[in-house]
Amino acid sequence: MSFELRVGRNAKSDAIQGLAYIFVKMLAVPQHGPEHLTIEYINSSRYFMFDLLDDFVDAMNHEEAIITLNTLSVQLIDFILRLNGQWSGRGKTLSRGLNKLDTEMCKRFFMALDCFYKWNNKKQIIEFVNEVYKPIGGQLFAGFSMGKKSNL
Repeated sequence: MSFELRVGRNAKSDAIQGLAYIFVKMLAVPQHGPEHLTIEYINSSRYFMFDLLDDFVDAMNHEEAIITLNTLSVQLIDFILRLNGQWSGRGKTLSRGLNKLDTEMCKRFFMALDCFYKWNNKKQIIEFVNEVYKPIGGQLFAGFSMGKKSNL
């Protein structure tokens, strides 16, 4: 299945294009996998992941950064797997699932973690999260609310 959407470039059109791509991709996923993520779930993830990323960036000390990165890491891999129609899990299952889905992405993710844990360098984690979420609109703060209709 081939899909291409051409629109003027801006943040909103990028988000719409990313969501349209995901929708088309979801149609091609075999039915034996997990249920597809809803747009509401994806938008919630866009909000909460970048909230965690902000907490990680703004951590007052190394301990705060470590515990925040721990939460961010698990939620990020879970989201990547589920977004791509894969089953998720816990612990080593997450790592194995990501490696099975995309070996290169898995290597980049763990290299980014190493950069922080070994050298306290947050840049690669920040870039990785942005790379994952860019195709679906990136961070979502303005106008986000849960439980009521929005224009997103």
